[in-house]
Amino acid sequence: HAIAPSPHASAYFDAHLQALQTYYGFVSRGAVDMTWDIFPSGDTMTYELPRAMAYYGDSVLVEERLTEFFVDCVTAADGDSAIVFRNYDAIVIFHAGADQQNNIGFPDTPNDLFTGFIKSATPIIVDGGDTTITSGLFMPEQASQDGRATALNAVFAHEFGHQLGLVDIYSTRSRRSNTYD
Repeated sequence: HAIAPSPHASAYFDAHLQALQTYYGFVSRGAVDMTWDIFPSGDTMTYELPRAMAYYGDSVLVEERLTEFFVDCVTAADGDSAIVFRNYDAIVIFHAGADQQNNIGFPDTPNDLFTGFIKSATPIIVDGGDTTITSGLFMPEQASQDGRATALNAVFAHEFGHQLGLVDIYSTRSRRSNTYD
């Protein structure tokens, strides 16, 4: 798609992070300033998880499997000696493929992961026991699927807002803007 052309390598994710910085820098009138690093280093490097993506995208055990996904991602990244988690205020995990929110069913891909912000009830111990991780967000590498081209920037800004403490202003159950849960 022209909106998110390949390759989806470091420069691609860096451009999305720059867009996020531009947005929050503007709407916060400079109060939010972001710096970031992209891991693993190298243009096409990835971390391998112990289970297939379809396992994490189980449509029945959504919360349980997304929590496992988050823990497995952080654990895999903790094996990279280049990452010192205590140096960061936020974690963004980009996963392969599209997300469940953009799955409109042509064809249906029920095991796509949901995009979202997660707060883990159990802290994840990293940095050799020196740091605990309790929250982060995961994003798909792209949002376009099923013949529909969409960009990551809006949902990325929304989900990162939760990292900053912002709340949804719509019902997360009904998805209606005139009721709140």
